[in-house]
Amino acid sequence: MFVSRSLTRTKPLPRKPRLDKVTVKSKRFGHFPSSFTWRGKLHHVDAVERCWTIKQDRDKTSLYCFRIRTTAGRYVLQQDLKSKRWYIRK
Repeated sequence: MFVSRSLTRTKPLPRKPRLDKVTVKSKRFGHFPSSFTWRGKLHHVDAVERCWTIKQDRDKTSLYCFRIRTTAGRYVLQQDLKSKRWYIRK
């Protein structure tokens, strides 16, 4: 019996990153997050390690992303420019 290799070696589907809603309490220089509330706890940003934009439309930037470091760990904060909401990605 012939079994196709594509059926026997399937790759797992990539997981979507988990996004939780956060509230940014303060910003540095009017742009970089410096403190935020997540799961009822206030977190202070020790450093913004990287920032970038993601374009989902051809002409418009739709997300600002910030890789941040806090005492609790490293995370990515995303600001949805259309809705003005902030999310954290672990």
